[in-house]
Amino acid sequence: MPLVRLFYLPLFWALAGCSIPYQTPEALRQIERDLQLVHGSVQALARTNWCYLPYGSGSGGDGQCHAVQGLGVLSGDGLILSTYSEGIYERFMTLKTTDVQCIKVFRDRDAPASFFVFTRELATQIIPLTDNGQFDTSTKIRFLDYLAGQSQMSRINSDRDYVRENGKINSLVSTIPGTKITIVTTIAATEVFNPCPEK
Repeated sequence: MPLVRLFYLPLFWALAGCSIPYQTPEALRQIERDLQLVHGSVQALARTNWCYLPYGSGSGGDGQCHAVQGLGVLSGDGLILSTYSEGIYERFMTLKTTDVQCIKVFRDRDAPASFFVFTRELATQIIPLTDNGQFDTSTKIRFLDYLAGQSQMSRINSDRDYVRENGKINSLVSTIPGTKITIVTTIAATEVFNPCPEK
């Protein structure tokens, strides 16, 4: 049975309506203050959507995207994925070069496509965007160059590179539109796994 396709390239379109201030000097000062960054340490900044996927079905790694919209802030502290709510920037997670085991890219390093970062705990798909909601390739390259460090970077050929069946079955119950007829469908349950070679 084929695995459920888990490419979340449409994720950035679904979340593109994000309105987070970050372009003015005042916003940058607040970002530095709220995220407790040294003044002047921000190296790259972009609207960024991400999807985090824990490993294994027992820890929520069922292959379902936990989509978040916010900012990607590259600083001396690492790549900070930050949310913005009620006028406050908050760290959601910080990815450091030392945490990264491997990176997988769609197509090529310079292609306008998202990429996956794999750490010991989870996989994170990162989608940097321009102000008008288009993919931000130049910021992607800056994020990648920082995160890659000594890590292995390779292409994603399919979702089988990081998702596998876990031996369980999920049942989906639906109704035929316009009727009261119920249909039960079963599909193989999946889980995200860490595809990186051990360091």
